[in-house]
Amino acid sequence: MAKQGIFRDVDPYLYNLDIIKNSAWWEEKDIRAEYVRLAKVANKRIARIKSSQDYGQSAKVSGMNLFPSIKTATNRETAAGMLANVALFLQKPESSLSGLRGAASKQMKTMREHGYDWINKGNIHEFRRFWKEVKKHEGYKEYGSDRIANLFKEAKRKRIDTKTLASDFKFWLDNEQALDTMKRSNETISSAQARERISKKK
Repeated sequence: MAKQGIFRDVDPYLYNLDIIKNSAWWEEKDIRAEYVRLAKVANKRIARIKSSQDYGQSAKVSGMNLFPSIKTATNRETAAGMLANVALFLQKPESSLSGLRGAASKQMKTMREHGYDWINKGNIHEFRRFWKEVKKHEGYKEYGSDRIANLFKEAKRKRIDTKTLASDFKFWLDNEQALDTMKRSNETISSAQARERISKKK
């Protein structure tokens, strides 16, 4: 839910791209001025996230970038798109450190209740990246706060116990660079083959 204070008590719905582009309420000078204001807020948040000990690395890996200067917008349509994007970002809980920590705490609590007692504040962010990779290669559904139940359903369906998942997660953490090199080679190999190759090199 958007923090109304950021949007000066204006309904965030008015920051929808179609409305910005087609409403007479949004003059180009207002679009540009509002983008400058919101981008300043967003970039401060991003800088704090990137400099944080618990989220900095994940933010860099996921490509969380600063919003550019409004000077890069050469026309009203481009400026409208930039404003819609920064407004959408600020409406997400993940746009702030407190929002990220709150979501992670909720996810961690749910996972531990399902037997994933090796998940903690120090590794949950890495586990989220790991699960996205698993989803890409094994056909799992996306891992996220609103679909976290899918993790448990899929793991149960494929008969993957928590100890096996913990072992795979540790292997991924210890060998992420080597696994990434294999992925970029475009060679089709199974996870078992990847594990065997890496083990032989050690």
